[in-house]
Amino acid sequence: MIRPVNKCEIEKCVELIQSSFLTVAREFGFTRENAPRFTAFAVTADRLAYQYEEGRPMYGYFGEDGQILGYYSLQLQENGECELNNLCVRPEYRHRRIGEILYCHALNTAADKGCRKMKLGIVEENKRLRAWYEGMGAKHTGTKKFDFFPFTCGYLETDVTRDKLPERLNADAPEADAVIYQKLCKETVDAYIAYLRTAMKEEPEKMTADVLDEKGIRLRIEDPFYQKTDSILAVLDGAVVGRIEYHFYGCIQDGAKMAYVDWVYVLPKRRHQGIAQGLFRQFEKECLSFGINQYYLIRAENENANRFYSAFSEVSLTEEPLLRKQLSAT
Repeated sequence: MIRPVNKCEIEKCVELIQSSFLTVAREFGFTRENAPRFTAFAVTADRLAYQYEEGRPMYGYFGEDGQILGYYSLQLQENGECELNNLCVRPEYRHRRIGEILYCHALNTAADKGCRKMKLGIVEENKRLRAWYEGMGAKHTGTKKFDFFPFTCGYLETDVTRDKLPERLNADAPEADAVIYQKLCKETVDAYIAYLRTAMKEEPEKMTADVLDEKGIRLRIEDPFYQKTDSILAVLDGAVVGRIEYHFYGCIQDGAKMAYVDWVYVLPKRRHQGIAQGLFRQFEKECLSFGINQYYLIRAENENANRFYSAFSEVSLTEEPLLRKQLSAT
């Protein structure tokens, strides 16, 4: 649930902001000594209390137990613009769409306040974060270097007039825990076939066959040859809305283990809702459970796919449409 932050919750907001931005500091080597003005070290209860008293919109995303899991504030300006500050999610709750939900809420809040543009600043070297914001519809506008920061500041903005808000704000997006992930098997094959039927109707040009071979699919589910291939299905309200298909392989000589992603597809109306990311998280857990620490895929060559895969951590993207990701059990 998103609601305005109360003054008595300022200390909790400070702890959240510091712990969230500290992961960025550790990744890029920022310290209190070389970057004292970086958010992880500069935000204090006094500063947030001052912002609260001046009437700055401040919102938190709260879990069922009342714990604050995410936060943002807006600095309203007289020129019809505003600045998004300190959007963050508690590290252990990331990749559950909380950040996306907060960002969309911030855009709507900005629009409600009569703003035309919402601006924000990032660590430009954080390519993953820039790709995430651009995936949310923000436009990169430039960079600037300051002597007091050991990094380059990057700037983005979004038009928040009502008729130009990103489409995803109006999407019927499910809560993170509403999506169930199941393996493709005899019990789920009917829902899987229904999903393929929908996909072929909506985007036939992206399918690998012109005709849906229902009988063949049912046979292959039990064919020993295809047991080397597995599929994880994303299920929402009893219907399959996405899938990732993959297989594992290894070398007997040296014991090397790898995985290859054959297919990833989410139905159009369920895109930009964290479902593809959820499928990859389930797949990566499966890899690690078998001691597999890297996987490959041939990625689609379009702007959305490039933005999606660029947001992955610990990946290498080659000029050829190949993605390789190294996995860590930690």
